[in-house]
Amino acid sequence: RTDRLLPDFSVLDYDISRDERQVVFTTVGTDGERQVWIASLDRRSAPRQIARHADQAGFADAGRIVFRSVEGHVNFIDRIKADGTTRERVTSEPIVDFRDVSPDGRWLVTMSSRSNNQPRTMVFPVDGGSPRVICGESCRTQWSPDGKRFFMWKGFYAGRRPILALPVPEGR
Repeated sequence: RTDRLLPDFSVLDYDISRDERQVVFTTVGTDGERQVWIASLDRRSAPRQIARHADQAGFADAGRIVFRSVEGHVNFIDRIKADGTTRERVTSEPIVDFRDVSPDGRWLVTMSSRSNNQPRTMVFPVDGGSPRVICGESCRTQWSPDGKRFFMWKGFYAGRRPILALPVPEGR
């Protein structure tokens, strides 16, 4: 059966929580401002706006959501509790795009730009620490669902087969 979950919203992007009970999504307000909302998939509660000037949201874990904070011509990664409180900055380094969250919710993949405006793919720890460059340019990445492997493709529109499949040690 097919059912429209959010008939009153035009959704730009979304992420479903690991327990499949909630969805976090981006929409555009009447003034053109991007907003992050959260909704219960069982529809027991109405959708709630949790962030303004924000998009590209994803669940870090059951209690926290990470998203791209849109601040004029500069973007950062922020996190917020699922109830909409305690908004905090995760990255002090500007980013271009927020791409993915690791299965354990500890790492964020972003596309950042260097001083010469060339993109590079980086991972940032959600709970603080130094970011790491994954690709010196834009590349596609994906974790296996169990988090034991990390896949990389060169270029944004690469084929379906990864060029690298890296094992991820426990806790890394």
